[in-house]
Amino acid sequence: MSNNPATYTIDSVPVAGLTNRYGVGRTALYDRLKALGIEPEKRGRSSHISNSQLDQMDQLDLRLKAGEPMPSNPTAEQTEHDHRTFTEHSPNLSAGHSPNTIGSLSPSTDAAILTLASMLKRPIDPMANYYALQSACDNGWLLPTDKVRELIGVAPRGEECDRLGFRFTRSTKRRTEWSVSRQPID
Repeated sequence: MSNNPATYTIDSVPVAGLTNRYGVGRTALYDRLKALGIEPEKRGRSSHISNSQLDQMDQLDLRLKAGEPMPSNPTAEQTEHDHRTFTEHSPNLSAGHSPNTIGSLSPSTDAAILTLASMLKRPIDPMANYYALQSACDNGWLLPTDKVRELIGVAPRGEECDRLGFRFTRSTKRRTEWSVSRQPID
């Protein structure tokens, strides 16, 4: 490799800089790493992750900011299965042909599969939150604070909150619930 800095490739990223990248603390960052099955590589006094693992972290950050829940941590039972070798048997094997052997799966591969499966469970409709809010508005439903936070991305504060074209008014009877109405146009 040449001494020209422009020709160097970065094959890993220090974990310490990821707290600023995602705007989270160390505990939350390591919870995300654990949820994805990523174990940072120690290099001296610092830990690093690969660029592909960084891509996984970026995708998780986008999903979390979109309101999706954190993927569950692999259980001990799943981890035990990660290191087994699986064999695919074809029902029409002719004599002399052996079945295809699939190598053992790594914990990060398993976590990636679980993450993809959770993404496929529900269709992503960019208007889904608006439809839910309009339905609550039309039907006069009271929404709990955590549901409002899920739909608008922030917890409502004060007695009224305007967001996404809707007005959220704190219920006088149940202080943890909010009525939804259309935000008046100024």
